[in-house]
Amino acid sequence: MSLYLLLAFAVLLSVLTGVLLAQLWKRHEAREVERKWQERERLLDRRGAIASRREVLRRRSRASREAAMRRRRPRLPGQRQRFERR
Repeated sequence: MSLYLLLAFAVLLSVLTGVLLAQLWKRHEAREVERKWQERERLLDRRGAIASRREVLRRRSRASREAAMRRRRPRLPGQRQRFERR
């Protein structure tokens, strides 16, 4: 009889431990999500410039250079390359 009682106590203890761990995990996940949202809001609310003026100008010049390269006609073998606009 005491063996069944001990077994029932062990099962009850493991169930209670599982419930406790599940609640702790849920609380941890909620804190983690809240921390991520606060970090995103902090990054969005920053008053300073995200990129310096030099970086912005460098990105603009790179974009215009890539656009100019796309406008050129593809060169076929044996043809001279022309630098005219379409």
